[in-house]
Amino acid sequence: NESMPLAPLKIITIGNCSQIGGKIDRLIVERRKNALLNEEKPAFKMSGYDSDTYLVPFECPRFGTGEGKAVINQSIRGTDLFIIADIVN
Repeated sequence: NESMPLAPLKIITIGNCSQIGGKIDRLIVERRKNALLNEEKPAFKMSGYDSDTYLVPFECPRFGTGEGKAVINQSIRGTDLFIIADIVN
């Protein structure tokens, strides 16, 4: 299949983008599950292709100085990570 990705997909949605990020996640989950159902015998299926969710748990704690950091609560090594953020607000 030419549209088969090379690495597992992961998505982080920051702040007020969690609603649209959830919609994107559900659409991808549905599309990939349908693709596997319609394919009689996939020649290649990557680990994590048909996940229940691609959203990654994370935290963004703030320090007393106002500075912050991001803590990703699972390994994202070797994945295609997309960060959905509203950079204007």
